[in-house]
Amino acid sequence: MTTKSSTDKTTDLCLPSGFRYAGIACGIKESGDPDLALIVSDRPCIAAGVYTQNIVRAACIEWNEAI
Repeated sequence: MTTKSSTDKTTDLCLPSGFRYAGIACGIKESGDPDLALIVSDRPCIAAGVYTQNIVRAACIEWNEAI
């Protein structure tokens, strides 16, 4: 897995400074395309989530929505 930073000029993802990200194919998609991403802040920050509208939802999604 390769990580990128907000200062990496080879990426097309625009992040505020102080953030890093990584993406991998972990087998969720049958196609083998990347299907898991992680964005990390180098310092404490406030975050928001975007949730699926799909009927099939993992327990962790329901738990996160509840908190």
